Amino acid sequence: MLRWITSRRIMLCLAVILVTLTLASTTGLSARKTIKIGFLLPLSGSRAAFGQDARNGIEIAIDKINAQGGIKKEYDIVPIFSDVTTVDAGIAEARRLIEIEKVNILSGTFATDIAVACSAIAESSKVIYWEMCSPADAITTRNFKYLFRTCPTGGPEGETMVQFAYDNAEKIGKTKDTLTVAIIGVDSTYGTGVTDGAAKRAKELGLKVVHHELYNSAVTDLSPLVMKLKLAKPDVIIGVTLIDDGSLFYRQARELGLYAKAMIGTGSCFGSGMFFERFGYLSEGVLATNYPTDLSPAGFAPGLPEFLTTYRARNNRDPLVAHIALSCHQGILILQDVLERTKSLSSDDIAAAAVATDIPKGKIGNGWGAKFAPQGDPMRGTNTAATIIVTQWNKGKLYMVWPLAYPGIELRLPFPTWEEREKAKY
Repeated sequence: MLRWITSRRIMLCLAVILVTLTLASTTGLSARKTIKIGFLLPLSGSRAAFGQDARNGIEIAIDKINAQGGIKKEYDIVPIFSDVTTVDAGIAEARRLIEIEKVNILSGTFATDIAVACSAIAESSKVIYWEMCSPADAITTRNFKYLFRTCPTGGPEGETMVQFAYDNAEKIGKTKDTLTVAIIGVDSTYGTGVTDGAAKRAKELGLKVVHHELYNSAVTDLSPLVMKLKLAKPDVIIGVTLIDDGSLFYRQARELGLYAKAMIGTGSCFGSGMFFERFGYLSEGVLATNYPTDLSPAGFAPGLPEFLTTYRARNNRDPLVAHIALSCHQGILILQDVLERTKSLSSDDIAAAAVATDIPKGKIGNGWGAKFAPQGDPMRGTNTAATIIVTQWNKGKLYMVWPLAYPGIELRLPFPTWEEREKAKY
């Protein structure tokens, strides 16, 4: 009898242990502390490709961080994604994420107008706003305490476009003092910031701007602008466009026979996979400002091979907007660095850790560093160690060509004629 009771007790103990272990294994994630980040992204509509690539880049980074034990081996990052395509929707979602979901950090957004509105809500709520892919200067000119941006800003992007043209004047077939440029762009906070940066740098370098015009992003006919440019005959056309209006401009430029010795646009259009999908061999020679790509010199973007391998394995394709996917991926890794150093999860402590960030250029996977402009600086919260490059389409691939060039790839200037591009079918 005693032996039976003892055996029964042992069996009961084992059962309790088994149940405990089972519960622990099934609730391990919930038992850990969490850091909640709300992401405001265009996951539907005309900008869905940008939002989806951003989400993919974010998820790769977060999964990697959590798999390695999370932040300080204590916190798992929990992302909450909101589909936001308008300013009103962004405002509503920002408030919901802060007030209902109780997120520790708000992030986004690709669209400048949405970022401006949502970051203001975060600031008034004393919540960190972590911008990773919207470059307009207006986002970080308000001296916000809780706002940080990891990607480059729009003004320097415009300056880069003009500097590239100036540095390569001889290859274009002109001298630096005779080179002429035209500056066009979408009439938005983003477009104004980049085009103003371009105009500013052109004036500093003494370049003649023969045409400068902004247009509505909803435009359905850009032929009047194309004809103005034909009359102005600029050597270089600088275009600050989004994918739909930029594609419209490029198609009508071809139809009306507009030719310039160089055409350089922003990565949001001319540097995206969607641009090549639409124009194929007609994209040959087109230039675009961009963030470092896998077709950059070895070591320039040390984390790219691993990122792209993981991206392809998870999504069975390359990113359609690679600079967005990579920018958001690296933005999360910069945030990881900040969170590992913060004293607590209070917004004040996170902000203090962010301000103290000092990662040299070349130490982040896409070749960037991380150093945020301090409070009182006109661009407070901007990552001053982020780098903008120039890329060029060459037989269906987008190679880095300036300030350094991918090995074996020569910068092709002047621009191929439309007839030459027709002959380059592949």
